[in-house]
Amino acid sequence: MSVYVLPYRKGPFKSEVFGWNSAIAMICGNTSIWKCSPTTPLTAIAVTKIVSKVLQRNGIPASIATLLTGDADIGDILVTDKR
Repeated sequence: MSVYVLPYRKGPFKSEVFGWNSAIAMICGNTSIWKCSPTTPLTAIAVTKIVSKVLQRNGIPASIATLLTGDADIGDILVTDKR
């Protein structure tokens, strides 16, 4: 499993880090959990819906690319959890 906690980033490419890293994770057989910035959840939701549709069309469970939204406490839990 790969976990990405992405900070807010100005500019038109807010999702490129998720795209690059999740593609590598999927090729290696891993799932991805993406925690977006609390200031840009709509962009993250739109990207996740697109990824989900592509995965489903190719017979891959959409849950391989999971999105979490929320404040910094969610990111802290993801990064510090020992499991």
